[in-house]
Amino acid sequence: MQTLEGKFAPSVCELVGIKTPLITKTLLEDNFSALANKIPSFPRRVSACGYLTALEVLVDSNPSDYFGTQIAAIGHRVLIHNSYYFPDWSAQNMLTEKGIMNLIGITPSVTYSTPSIRSLDVSKRNCLFHNESQLHNFYHYNYHNCLTECRMNISKHFCGCIPFYYYHETGTYPKTRICNLRDIHCLTEHRPLIMNSVPGFDFSTISPNHEWGTEQHVCKMCLPDCDYVDYSAESSSGIFTRKYSSNQLNLFGGVVIQHQSVVRVYFNDLVATKNRRDVVFSWHTLLAFYGGLLGLFIGFSFVSAVELVYFFTIRLLLDIKHKNEAAQTKKATHLVNVKPHQEEILNPRHLMTYHRDKFNLRRRSNSNS
Repeated sequence: MQTLEGKFAPSVCELVGIKTPLITKTLLEDNFSALANKIPSFPRRVSACGYLTALEVLVDSNPSDYFGTQIAAIGHRVLIHNSYYFPDWSAQNMLTEKGIMNLIGITPSVTYSTPSIRSLDVSKRNCLFHNESQLHNFYHYNYHNCLTECRMNISKHFCGCIPFYYYHETGTYPKTRICNLRDIHCLTEHRPLIMNSVPGFDFSTISPNHEWGTEQHVCKMCLPDCDYVDYSAESSSGIFTRKYSSNQLNLFGGVVIQHQSVVRVYFNDLVATKNRRDVVFSWHTLLAFYGGLLGLFIGFSFVSAVELVYFFTIRLLLDIKHKNEAAQTKKATHLVNVKPHQEEILNPRHLMTYHRDKFNLRRRSNSNS
């Protein structure tokens, strides 16, 4: 089997139009470090706007080199995305056909989160900041890059390799074999699991009564960004010709214009839309809200709240205590210990005198009547 693959592999490369010895050797020996793209550490910036300050690129469609395309058209796709995002299929696409000058104006929209959002738990705010998670192949965390690494993990799980366009020579991703022509069948078979919007989830098993948002997928650790920048693009184009140029010979270095196109990408304006993500209601916001309503309708204030607590707790306890003390003092004041004299009790003369006096008083009252 190895002999047949080694024998027919060069013919396959020639069939698809790959005749470069370096690329042929790379496809057969998995030496994709020669194809790794060198990108700058930080994005380039501009200090002006308008098409005169645009990034200008001359592209050659070269229709004779076409063999198999993803889109049934001749031209180039321009991906509009953040500088730190992996250029995946989910990015905004602008199609440039051959023989035109395409002007692409970009309007950025910035969304940032306040420190009150950072103080919330991740499960409540449902987003991550750039320094709260670390990826293997990317310096900055963002939702798109996290999904890209998740797709790499799925490819490694099912096919034992990762596609060459995910390779990063300076990343910390565990050493894994780069997929070659022998792995195309496996990658094609599991493409729905790798490239869908929820990587690892089989959408063919969804029932009509499925509740969206309850999917269990392997990329659940990837959360949206708390801070991000969106770019909305608009395009206009015209026929590309040097017929009316004042400097026809030096236009684009004297390139013979046949199937070339020009792409200019620029910012539409010097300003951008800035959105803030903040906590709508916190404890002090609720306190101020309800305190204002109470103060408006019944004259309630913070001092009134303190007094209310004082009168129903401390003052109430003090009043009860004082009442108990007063009752005990009053009881002690009106209590008289009367002790009869011993002689008065034991001497019968006192009793006889008492009864005699009482009898005399009755007789006097009868005689007077």
